[in-house]
Amino acid sequence: MVEFTQNLLKFKKANAAKLESFGFKKDNEGYVFQTPILNGQMLLTIKYENGALQTEVFDLENDMPYTLYKIKGATGSFVGQVRQDCQDLLTKIANECFEREVFSSAQSKQIINYIDEKYGDQLEYLWEKFPSNAIWRRQDNKKWYAALIKIPKNKLGIDSNDEVEIIDLRADSATSKNLIDGKSFFQAYHMNKQHWITVTLDGSIQTELITKLIDQSFALAAK
Repeated sequence: MVEFTQNLLKFKKANAAKLESFGFKKDNEGYVFQTPILNGQMLLTIKYENGALQTEVFDLENDMPYTLYKIKGATGSFVGQVRQDCQDLLTKIANECFEREVFSSAQSKQIINYIDEKYGDQLEYLWEKFPSNAIWRRQDNKKWYAALIKIPKNKLGIDSNDEVEIIDLRADSATSKNLIDGKSFFQAYHMNKQHWITVTLDGSIQTELITKLIDQSFALAAK
């Protein structure tokens, strides 16, 4: 169950208002939700604390905790139904009370807000196998003008396995020649290196410069 809930909440953050609307009650440690399952035979308690969802099942008929559903190798129709009911409700909660948050750097959030406010465009997650890759495209001709990606730094030729958030942007040859330095500006990652550049979103470059490059990329995508 732990692995199941971890996968459910990957790249997601809780929306407190939606948790409370769903029926969660706030306490000193987080949020708690309770509901009967199996026709009232069991009481399921779901806790959201420290960024994780946890479940507890209490057998009302026998007046004792029921934990068999958490044991991976436990089988049988009854334990299977308890486990399925828990997973179904956890999935519903993840879908209704949590929001996607793949990109967490302050600069990424600033850029997401900038593009939303100026162009009204939202990130599109096009690849199920690559949940940390997303793009923006123009609304008129559907051409991409930016891609937001999370990758290990060594993918850029940097000697580190730490992850970094990057933005790929269209750029003319003069801009590319003047900016690419192998530190914060790079030849495009997974894009045409003649027409795109990559910029790291780690605070090493002022956001104002990046937004100007976004505007240029948006204009180039019109051609």
